[in-house]
Formats: sequence, structure tokens, C-alpha cells
Amino acid sequence: MDSAPHIAVVDDHRDIRDLVGKYLMQHGYRISLAESAVALRRLLERSALDLVVLDVMMPGEDGLSLCRHLRSTTDLPVILLTAMAEETDRIVGLEVGADDYVSKPFNPRELLARIKAVLRRVQSLPPQRAGLRPRSCASIGGPSRSAGASWLDTTASQCRLALRSSACCAHFSIIRASSSAAISSLT
Repeated sequence: MDSAPHIAVVDDHRDIRDLVGKYLMQHGYRISLAESAVALRRLLERSALDLVVLDVMMPGEDGLSLCRHLRSTTDLPVILLTAMAEETDRIVGLEVGADDYVSKPFNPRELLARIKAVLRRVQSLPPQRAGLRPRSCASIGGPSRSAGASWLDTTASQCRLALRSSACCAHFSIIRASSSAAISSLT
């Protein structure tokens, strides 16, 4: 079982993506690389991540839009890594939900220090606030499960099944549980 934090590096420039990934791997992190927002969404469906290093200017869905989506659906920490270095750009990045902002060109050691700081803050949160958790679930006519999500929504309860691929364990967090049927329908 590998307890090293799992970081996704999302950048449409392969050389930057590969160099950042290699540098972080050399410093003990598990790394997944994604070239686009679509690739990160696929990665999120099959992997439990601890942090995302995200480029802003990407073709298709840009990093700000993806960061806004991540913030509205998860508590996954995001560090924006971008060539947009103006003060207004940094402010907008933080306002849409980024936990930190690093401008290109950058010193890899500074990025590493910022990753460590963000992970320290996340790990110091109380257990019920740390990790991935949806902010809302939609239910139409009884229990439902979002596609690609591990949440079950009933009119009276929400259950989360967080599967960590490397840990091979499951954790349940039950909020306002009123029936055992919600839990049994997860299996």
C-alpha cells in the first residue's frame, strides 16, 4: 500500500507536464499526467487524487472552468500553474477556487514547496472536511447515483463510498442516514 500523495499534473504542453511529473516523482509523489480537462475527468473516475496542478490556458475546456467545476463538486486542492502572471489573473484564479497560483516560468522547488504547504493544510482539516466530497447530489424519484460518482442520494440520506485504488479500502460517511437501504444499495 503506497501512502505517498497522488498528484495529477494537467497541462497541454507535454514537455512541461513530463518535467513537472518527473520532478515530483523524484520527490516521492505518485503522479498521473493529463493533457486536458477531459483527460483529468477520466482520471478522476478511476483514481483517487490528493491534489491537482492545473494549467489555465488549454484548448477545449480551460483550467479556470475546470477549477470552478472541481471546486463546486469536490474539495480536491488545486494549484494553478500558468503563464498568466498579471495580478488580475492571479486574483481571478483564486476567486474561482484555486488553493494557490504559480506563474510560469517557475522554479520547480517553489512549486514543490507550495504543494507541500497545500497538502499540509488539507491534512490538518478535521476528517469530515478533508478529501473529496460532493457539495450536492440530485435525486429524481427515489435513490439515484450520479454517473461516474460514488455518491448515492436518497430523499433522507447521502452516502459516500470513497475507494482509494492504492489502499483497497472503503470508507463510508453517512449524513442524516435514515435507512439501511441506502447502504445496502451501494453493494
